[in-house]
Amino acid sequence: MPVWRPRSAKEQPVIELRNWSVYEINFNSGPSRHLIGRIGYENEGRVSSPIIKFNRRHMFAKTRSGRKYKLVGPSNFDSQGSYVFANWKYINNITNDKIKDVSVEYEKKSNRPGAGLLAG
Repeated sequence: MPVWRPRSAKEQPVIELRNWSVYEINFNSGPSRHLIGRIGYENEGRVSSPIIKFNRRHMFAKTRSGRKYKLVGPSNFDSQGSYVFANWKYINNITNDKIKDVSVEYEKKSNRPGAGLLAG
């Protein structure tokens, strides 16, 4: 399956990302956090540039490229996103020991397992 560079943020300023996750990558220059998931309307995987702002109330993330991502639904594994992420890690010489899944920090409280349940 081929992997290609995404269109510019100017051409595609807002993207809805489904089955998303957030990974912290520890580069030599310091950590950055990236979105991984599937663009629903294009049915393709995506790895974002580093997240620079996040709005939990509206579930929007803005990345260094200037693009805004609307996170749809709860975080989840996505095969397309995982495939693109594997290629991105290879291209950027990133090993798994430099990666941490931090998706739970970006979840809405109502999307977390057990959210809204009262102890009985």
